[in-house]
Amino acid sequence: MEELVQKAEALKREEHKARKEVEKFEIVAPVPEKYDYYGFITISEMDDEKTAEQTLENTRLLPTAGPLDLPVPGGRTTVREALKSDAMKGFMTEEQIKAAEAAMGEMEKEIKTKFPKEVKFQRGKYQGADVVFAEGESERPTPLNVKESEDINKVFHSARVGRFIISGDLLRTVNAFSLGASSCDSLHEFETETDVMSEGGMTFYTKTIRPVKSTLVKEGYLYKEEIDEIFRTVFVALGSDPKVPPNMKNEL
Repeated sequence: MEELVQKAEALKREEHKARKEVEKFEIVAPVPEKYDYYGFITISEMDDEKTAEQTLENTRLLPTAGPLDLPVPGGRTTVREALKSDAMKGFMTEEQIKAAEAAMGEMEKEIKTKFPKEVKFQRGKYQGADVVFAEGESERPTPLNVKESEDINKVFHSARVGRFIISGDLLRTVNAFSLGASSCDSLHEFETETDVMSEGGMTFYTKTIRPVKSTLVKEGYLYKEEIDEIFRTVFVALGSDPKVPPNMKNEL
């Protein structure tokens, strides 16, 4: 057990070191080392609801259509068509356009390699917001006493509330968290079992101390319903924007 703890501490130090390197580029907010877990929510504000809707739909189409054949948000053309248009020639040279097409072509190959054919990108709802998610069957066994979300096989990519797009690692992993009622060992409550054995006129006592059974909620671990409430709070706050349709406000 001591060796396991040492390995865990070493991994934590390495992870925080990598985190500090990323923070130098101001991509993410700094995270104090006292925390064992952190997750990020990214909120992007689009010009209008139509642009946000197309942006969300493009995340569903990307694995199959590829970046060049995606519709341009807010327009009536694809990225490929836009690059070849006369308007684009005023902003990019022919060499730059060819380089952009080549880069997106390589991206398309990488995306199609990354996502197996059995993984499907679909539209749905989460906490009242429109969402795009990847879904595929998981072959991993469920540990005993762990209660999983009914959406365990859905990986949320992006959500939309009005003209806002919500993404980030916390959204992608929300369904991977176990439910709060899942069983676990207590961190502060224990029970003692005493075995008595007599031999050679002597009495031997063996005491075994075990943690009592508890739940993720009682022990203060992060659990799915808690993450759901975080996103519900975010969605409701974004839903107060005057440009969010009334019917979506009712759902939220």
